[in-house]
Amino acid sequence: MNVIIYSNNAKLIQHIIRLLSGQGFLVKSQQLYQVTTDLKKSRLVVVDITSLKTRLALPEAFCEKINRQNIPILLVLSYSQAYFLNTDQLQYSDFIFLEHIDHELGPRIRRILPNQAIGSPREVITIGGLSLNKDKYELSIENAPIELTYKEYQLLKLLVENKNKVFSRSKLLSVIWEYDYFGGSRTVDVHIRRLRAKLPPPYNLMLKTVRNVGYMFSPDLT
Repeated sequence: MNVIIYSNNAKLIQHIIRLLSGQGFLVKSQQLYQVTTDLKKSRLVVVDITSLKTRLALPEAFCEKINRQNIPILLVLSYSQAYFLNTDQLQYSDFIFLEHIDHELGPRIRRILPNQAIGSPREVITIGGLSLNKDKYELSIENAPIELTYKEYQLLKLLVENKNKVFSRSKLLSVIWEYDYFGGSRTVDVHIRRLRAKLPPPYNLMLKTVRNVGYMFSPDLT
């Protein structure tokens, strides 16, 4: 087991599971306060306290059981519960406001578990703030999604997977469009230009032209 969620909100549990799907996590859940799972098998505990009205509603026995396991805790709360952060009952590693969970859940987990891979390397390619999800055919930069066409995604994925390797226009044409495509090398130039226009700085500069040869992706901006 990788992640366990303690929550009384079934919809939120399913939402978190969807957010973590495809990222290499096995997610299980329990009702808040019910510590019956072997937490030693978990890498992270998510505690949702959005249903609580006061800090007094957070029982000490539950907090003690969680804290004794010495496992990172991510606290989920709403804006109106900010005062909960002053409590000493639950020794959490980080917190996230419910209102930001869609965009911040991944980055928060990466901060808590910096040395543990989130997602299989075969599924997610990460370079700085650039993330290519090979399972979902999605690109995000600094956690903001970037919309690409299928061919643009294939082209970028090939270059990112082989960073610092130069591909000729003819090679890119044969790999991405296959030999039976008759659009010519200008097709590659057009797609590279569109990709650069969609990538924010400095990532657009990482998509480099090698004069008289072709293109490559290089994080080195010197």
